Amino acid sequence: MAFFDHIFNFIMQNLWLLVGIGLLAFVIMTYLKVKSKISYKVIDRKEIERLNFVEDMRFNKTNRWKWLIKGDRVLGKIENYLEFTHTGNPETKAMIGMVIKPMLITTGIRLSNPFSKSQPFLLENNDKIVQIRSKKEIIIPEFMGSDNIFGYYYAIDKDSKSKIENVIDYHLLKTDFNLQASRYFVKSQEQCVYSPEMALELAKKEKEIQLELAKKRGKAESI
Repeated sequence: MAFFDHIFNFIMQNLWLLVGIGLLAFVIMTYLKVKSKISYKVIDRKEIERLNFVEDMRFNKTNRWKWLIKGDRVLGKIENYLEFTHTGNPETKAMIGMVIKPMLITTGIRLSNPFSKSQPFLLENNDKIVQIRSKKEIIIPEFMGSDNIFGYYYAIDKDSKSKIENVIDYHLLKTDFNLQASRYFVKSQEQCVYSPEMALELAKKEKEIQLELAKKRGKAESI
């Protein structure tokens, strides 16, 4: 009994110390539990599409055009330039795709912002767009609006909005198809040893996606 009395007296004399140690242990265990949980990083689809377009345009450097202008403002320095056609309902459209570097200031001295990211820019190639080759300028009329979606900037009016959004839809679809085909490829490689039949089925799925994407790509042909 003397032994238990000794323990009881020790606990009573050090009650607050023991409570503090218990609380500290609880806090540490809770922190470790939270840290051990799987954290999910939000994917910025806008940034993915921006990077994909810049990568697609990397070999389309231009010395022919230098400045993209709207009214009296310089929107950006043209780094890459491509004229292409896009087939959709109901007609084939002539388009201009650009990668531009936004300006540090939009009036006065023409100086692009070295700290800004290069941005995709799309235009319908029609008689509303003024091209001054001697000044290397592409001029968007002041009356045209602008919009952006999924990292793509584009100039629009009532006639061209749906046409340009069809082009953007194609690029979004291309990203999704590539990701889906990649997943099937990885899974088929994993199954090669364990289940050759499953690997073959997954490889067929990947090929079907690639063929479907090839059909879609046929609707966007470079000039």
